Amino acid sequence: MKIKKSICLLFALVLTFSAFAKDFDAVYGIYQIKINDNAGSFCLFVEDPRSEKFVPVLNPLGNFSRNKFYLKAGNRVYPLSKIDGVPFTYEIFQTYATMTYSVKGVADVKFIFTFVNSRTGQPENADMAIVDALITNKGRVTKNYTLKAVFDTLLGETYVSHFSTEKLKLLNTEAVFSSMVADHWIKSANENISLKFLFNGPSISNPTNVSVANVNLLSTDNWEPNLVPGRGYNSLFSINNSAISATWPTYKLVPDAKCNVRFYISTAVLGSETPDTTSPFFTTGMAEKNLNEYKESEKFINAEFEEYAKLTSNDAAVEPVSAYKDAKNAAEVEENLPQIPPEKVNQEYINELLAQIEEVQKNPDKYSQEKVLQLNTELDAVLKMLGQ
Repeated sequence: MKIKKSICLLFALVLTFSAFAKDFDAVYGIYQIKINDNAGSFCLFVEDPRSEKFVPVLNPLGNFSRNKFYLKAGNRVYPLSKIDGVPFTYEIFQTYATMTYSVKGVADVKFIFTFVNSRTGQPENADMAIVDALITNKGRVTKNYTLKAVFDTLLGETYVSHFSTEKLKLLNTEAVFSSMVADHWIKSANENISLKFLFNGPSISNPTNVSVANVNLLSTDNWEPNLVPGRGYNSLFSINNSAISATWPTYKLVPDAKCNVRFYISTAVLGSETPDTTSPFFTTGMAEKNLNEYKESEKFINAEFEEYAKLTSNDAAVEPVSAYKDAKNAAEVEENLPQIPPEKVNQEYINELLAQIEEVQKNPDKYSQEKVLQLNTELDAVLKMLGQ
């Protein structure tokens, strides 16, 4: 038990809080959005009707910094965060809120959270957030731009299933989707509140990659993290900590041209049906009308698509890559875990593992992805042995 306790303490993530952090919030229907001015980050909360209090549906720790967007401009990746040195401004209005990141000489990225009711399309009783990301080339040359988002989810981590999709009722291991045409959405839920990220349907920008994995594996400047479909949501620094990442197509923009990415986040409470693209907002044409009005208001210019095939709702379904696609896949992952003799897992072994992890954490640039993967798989094996 002493060793098991050491393992748990060893991989607990220690977060530092700023004593002077400033949160600004606004309520839109069932939602509350909070924006942290010091970190340049946000978090979503949903009203629990039982307590009449707003509870987080994304991780609020670390000044909300676990929920982050990344911009790839040319070959360089920019974490969109004030902590990472990117200037940040925000505005709160009656029916929407905005966050703008200004990467000097590269791009302005403006996120617009508009809250509507999934049945009426009106702001009253909003149960759905429209998320627009408007990217403007602020450089002097034509450049390729790609957007990625990471959401540190909470709801499923203490429930039967971390995630589900329209096709997969249980998604409790790492998975990679090259398209969401078949699965449409990813749901994070517990017994009281549910949250859906809508990644396919009318007016939605189809991602080229959606992944679920441990948040530490996804929250990295490495554009394509090394994931293993079928592996659990553990990493060197946190256990059973799942997250969602989405990457959208590459846009080629001339100076001052704009492109836009749109997706939706919907919610429901106490077992109600979580809105999705079968809701009236989508089936009656309100979603496409809203998008057209938005494009007109932003003087949107269609960007040239590059290096991907644009997906539509009429495309053939693409099979997701996950442990639940084929039971054999999960079995292979299990077989590939390193075989550690039980007698080896003693305090000396734990201390050596701790030293390696501390070294990787202090000097991440010195270690390859293969080394990090090796330590991750070793961790999975130890946790499995100890019944974590």
